[in-house]
Amino acid sequence: MIIIISINNIKKLKSTNFGSLGKENLVNLKDINIDINTPKQQRIEKYFDDIKNPYLFISGDLVVHIEYGENDISLQQKIENIIKFQ
Repeated sequence: MIIIISINNIKKLKSTNFGSLGKENLVNLKDINIDINTPKQQRIEKYFDDIKNPYLFISGDLVVHIEYGENDISLQQKIENIIKFQ
């Protein structure tokens, strides 16, 4: 099985608002089990199939909403900037 996601589907997933779904409709990472002995492609496919929306999910008790900026600043640089200004 090869996962093909259209640009429109990606945009839809990225723009999903937590308020429109509710926590009870999100997938919790703790409920995803992936066999590390399967080939990499199968693990990737299973993750995307199970997580439903890789931009909006639950990890433990926390709702996670991932967004990527349109600039060239790395995550490490952003964290360093936050620490500097604390």
